[in-house]
Amino acid sequence: MANVGKFFGGLFGSAASAANPLSPAATIIDGATKIIGMFKLSPEVKAQISLQLSLANLDMEKTDLVGQLTDAQGQLAIDEQEAKSQSIFVSGWRPFVGWVCGSAFAYAFILQPFAVFTLNAFGRHIVLPTLDLSTMMPVLLGMLGLGAMRSYEKVSAVPDTNKKD
Repeated sequence: MANVGKFFGGLFGSAASAANPLSPAATIIDGATKIIGMFKLSPEVKAQISLQLSLANLDMEKTDLVGQLTDAQGQLAIDEQEAKSQSIFVSGWRPFVGWVCGSAFAYAFILQPFAVFTLNAFGRHIVLPTLDLSTMMPVLLGMLGLGAMRSYEKVSAVPDTNKKD
C-alpha cells in the first residue's frame, strides 16, 4: 500500500511543497500528462491531449488569478473604508503602531543608554529594562520605507489621490 502512495505522490507531487514551483493546477496537469505518457498512443493523439491539458491548465490558472484579484479588490475596499473612518479605533491603528515602534526605538537607543550612563555617573547603579527589538524592527523599517516612498512621491510631484477636497 505504501508503494501506491509513493507512486501517486511521484506522479502528482505536493502542491503545497515549497520546492515545487508549479501552481496546483499545473501540478495536476503535469501529473495527468505523465499518466497519459504511460499509454501507447499515436503522436497526434498525444499532441491533441497535451493541447487540451494545456488549455485546461490556462483556464484553471485564469480562474485562480480572477479569485486572487477579487480578494485583493475586496481588501482594498475594506482598507478604503478604514481610512475614511473618523473613529480612532478604526483609522488610528496605523499611527498607533508608528508611535509604539518609534517610542520603543527611542527608548532602546536613546533614553535607556543615556539614563543608565547618567545614573552611573551619579553613583546610582540601577538596571533599566532593555527591549528586544528583533520582532518590532521589521514593522518599523517597513513603515519608514513607506514614509520614505511617500516623501519621494511628494518631491517628484506625484499627485495625492487620497486627498479630500
